Amino acid sequence: MINSTQVSYFTFGAYFDIGLFKYLFFLIIICFYAVIICANLLLIVVICINRSLHEPMYLFLCSLFVNELFGSTVLFPFLLVQILSDIHTISAPFCFLQIYCVYNYANIQFINLSIMSYDRYLAICYPLQYNTRMTSNKVTVLIALTWFYPFVGDAVLISLSAPLQLCGNIINKVYCDNYSIVKLACSDTRVNNIYGLINTCLVILGLLILILYTYMMIFKVCYSGSKQTRQKAVSTCTPHLASLINFSFGCFFEIVQSRFDMSSVPMMLRIFLSLYFLTCQPIFNPLMYGLQMSKIRSLCKSLIFDSGIVRQPRDSEAALPNSLEPPLPSNPEALQPSLVIDVRLDQLVPESGVPVDVSHAPHLLSAPASSVLTVARPTPASSFLLQRGSTFGGGIIAGLQRVFAVLLGHDRGSAFAIS
Repeated sequence: MINSTQVSYFTFGAYFDIGLFKYLFFLIIICFYAVIICANLLLIVVICINRSLHEPMYLFLCSLFVNELFGSTVLFPFLLVQILSDIHTISAPFCFLQIYCVYNYANIQFINLSIMSYDRYLAICYPLQYNTRMTSNKVTVLIALTWFYPFVGDAVLISLSAPLQLCGNIINKVYCDNYSIVKLACSDTRVNNIYGLINTCLVILGLLILILYTYMMIFKVCYSGSKQTRQKAVSTCTPHLASLINFSFGCFFEIVQSRFDMSSVPMMLRIFLSLYFLTCQPIFNPLMYGLQMSKIRSLCKSLIFDSGIVRQPRDSEAALPNSLEPPLPSNPEALQPSLVIDVRLDQLVPESGVPVDVSHAPHLLSAPASSVLTVARPTPASSFLLQRGSTFGGGIIAGLQRVFAVLLGHDRGSAFAIS
């Protein structure tokens, strides 16, 4: 008869003595963790404070970054403690809590990436119907389901694994893993296996089919669409596709390592592969989305480099009056609708053909370039003939007769916009 018991703690068998190098690894990991925290927090803040980013795609990204903060916080502080410790053990309740959190992180990550692929599918394949199909209520429901389903599903998983009678307490990894504990069980684990199979089919296979379908349709639209459609698809789908491949790569090696005998693989490589999806993904996504997406990149630059800096007005801007509205004539009936045109002061002449003398109006010479100008049409006695050049033709010149202008410009050669 096999002795079984309800263990109170587990021992990690993947740690080994590295001497003083443990302090070097401790420093590297804590710096890596700090970069992950800063990068993800920066993007979360940028998305939250900028209303222009309150769109479905960016809200899904915000959920993704929050999950990465959650996953890295579950693992990194624990690794830092274990590296400096001489005895690599963990209590059973804390071990199951870590399993619950790690599995939550992995499931939320995969579901979130799948929903983002569906969002890209709607944006590229149905651009005119996107706002009606991806409403704010739908975004809220999808994000809520992204977090709710893993919390419930993984709670059931832990409730099945925790009561198992175990024949040992050594886990050959650097953190707790559910399958490693199930392999230590002396009791019947058929229920655990059946639930694991069903959960895998629903989460992994179901979402994988959704991802493959959405990208098949996206590639089909890009193949038959215009160059602009292809460029939009590449710019928005490249970060998501790279993130999905990177995460799938890490999860694949973790599953292979848990299910098969990897004793022939060097220990350091096994540790790296088991930690890849938990350590590299939280730093890969912020860098990928922050560098690839121009909107996020520009807002991050403005937040980092322009925060707290008050822009000083230029000398030419200081001369700009508070109001650009011209004085109204005494006869209101003489007013006609205003015009908008781009003219030059040195090309402004009256009907007589004699150049206008602006020496009596020095504010016209000191105002900045590209000023907004309101022009009303008063009585014929104060009308002007605006000549913009031969390219406008006589028809435009005739149409601009009999206008009264109050000009704001930088000098006689400045361009004006009349509105």
